[in-house]
Amino acid sequence: MDSRIKALLSEQQITLKYDELDCGGLYVDELNWIIVDNRLNEHEQEKIILHELGHAAKQKGLSNLYNATTALHTKMEAEANRFMIREELENYRLEYDEAELSPVKFLESFGLLLAFEPYVSKVLSELL
Repeated sequence: MDSRIKALLSEQQITLKYDELDCGGLYVDELNWIIVDNRLNEHEQEKIILHELGHAAKQKGLSNLYNATTALHTKMEAEANRFMIREELENYRLEYDEAELSPVKFLESFGLLLAFEPYVSKVLSELL
């Protein structure tokens, strides 16, 4: 596992667990656990961990709102996705020369929806 992910888990004092899940992963707010499907490859697990870290970092103590309404659920998922994307972009920009950085190539290489392109472009411009 990437050292920056280990550091984020440590900073948030999150226990990471692996099990067979019907979903990729989940954050258990009450226990401060992230549980990841152990059948996923390492790259997918890291994406899931970063997404769930987004829930922990941005929404700790708000788990009751997660299922309160569809709008809140959608907003919280989007916030966790943005956290994951920003963290992945931090690494991505270090691997390539500035001229080679491409929001679309980033999204394709990480298996993310092209709908995130405006956000990726914005974050890349902030990081450079």
